[in-house]
Amino acid sequence: MKFNNVDVDVLKRELHYDPETGIFTRLTLRGGKPIGSIAGMEAKPPDNYIILSVMNVRLKAHRAAWAYMTGVWPTNIIDHIDLDKTNNRWENLREATDQTNVFNLPELRSNNSTGLRGVFKAGKKWKAAIRYRNKLYHLGTFIDPQDAKLAYEKARTELHII
Repeated sequence: MKFNNVDVDVLKRELHYDPETGIFTRLTLRGGKPIGSIAGMEAKPPDNYIILSVMNVRLKAHRAAWAYMTGVWPTNIIDHIDLDKTNNRWENLREATDQTNVFNLPELRSNNSTGLRGVFKAGKKWKAAIRYRNKLYHLGTFIDPQDAKLAYEKARTELHII
């Protein structure tokens, strides 16, 4: 499925975005949909994003929300902070790099045996590490795995990648 952008003025003439709810509604009568009706197709696999149509151009709603609020289309990824791809409230969206977006993934690597991101077993102890901008940072060795997890979470916060 190919996505393009439309002029932001056209977007604002066709749709209204409510930053509190994240919902777009129609400002014009198009395709038999009444003015004031909710715009956007239901989120479906494979990516589960809400899709809008403006002037026969398909748009991802979270990217359209960014354009609506800032006046420009994003050049980077627009990340859903709470990981819910249908939650397009303004407070839930942020522009992100690929690096930042990867750190927001809920899944652990398939070979992670600890169940804790950034934590691995080293003998009878636990080590914490984080990769940032292609550099691996060792965060320490701990007796308790929860202490290693806290070190990892602290590093994520300090590197502003949460």
